[in-house]
Amino acid sequence: MTSRRVPESRWRVGIVDSGLNAQCTVPVAAQRRFTDTGSGVDELEPIPDTFDHGTRVARVIHGALKPCELFMAQAIDASGVSTPAAIAAAIHWLLQQPVQLLHLSLGLRQDRAPLAQAIAAAVNGGALIVASAPARGAKPFPAAYAGVLAATGDARCVSGQISDLGAPHADFGGCVRCEFDAAADQRGASIGAAHVTRFIVSHLPPGVRLSEARAQLSALASFRGRERR
Repeated sequence: MTSRRVPESRWRVGIVDSGLNAQCTVPVAAQRRFTDTGSGVDELEPIPDTFDHGTRVARVIHGALKPCELFMAQAIDASGVSTPAAIAAAIHWLLQQPVQLLHLSLGLRQDRAPLAQAIAAAVNGGALIVASAPARGAKPFPAAYAGVLAATGDARCVSGQISDLGAPHADFGGCVRCEFDAAADQRGASIGAAHVTRFIVSHLPPGVRLSEARAQLSALASFRGRERR
C-alpha cells in the first residue's frame, strides 16, 4: 500500500471484531464479513453480532469527543473464534477503504504469516494500529508486532483517561468498563483497548505518525507506570 494522502478532518477507524448486533445504532460507513472456509476466506454480507463483543467495542469508540467514520470488518464468529487468515483478510479490506486507524480487540498466542503480512502492510502504509493485550503475561499477536500500540485495561482510569504503562505487556491502558452498559461481562483488556482508541480519536489529529502518537499519548496520560494491585 502506498503512503497516505493529505490527512482528513476526521479519523477513519477500522474495527476487526464480531460485527454489530441488530439493536446497535452506531453508524458505520461500510461493513463486511470474513469467513475462513479452510481453503480460502469468503467476503460476505455482515450478519448480526450475537457475541456482542464488536458491538461494545464500536460503541466505546463511537463515544469519542470528536466524530469519526467507523468501518466494521466482522471476522470473529458467534462463539468468539476467528483465524489468522480471516483477520488478515479483514485488515486488507479495511486498508482499501482506506482507514487511518486500525483497532483490534483480539489476540493470538502465536505468530502467523498471514496476520504478520497484513499488519506489515498497515504499518508500511502509515496506519496507526491499536491491539489489545492482557494485563499480565506475554503480548499476543498482533499487539506483539513492531509498529503496533499494545493497549489493555487499567482500573485506575475512568472514561476519558488513559495511562502510560510503559510495561512489557502493554504500552497504554484505558478504562475497563462500558459506561453505557454497567452489566456488561466483557471488560478488561478488550474494552480498555477500545478506550485507548477512543482517546486517540478524541485528542490526536488524523494521520498522526506512530512516534508522534506515542509522545502525545504519554504527555496526555493521567497515570504513569504499572497499575499496582
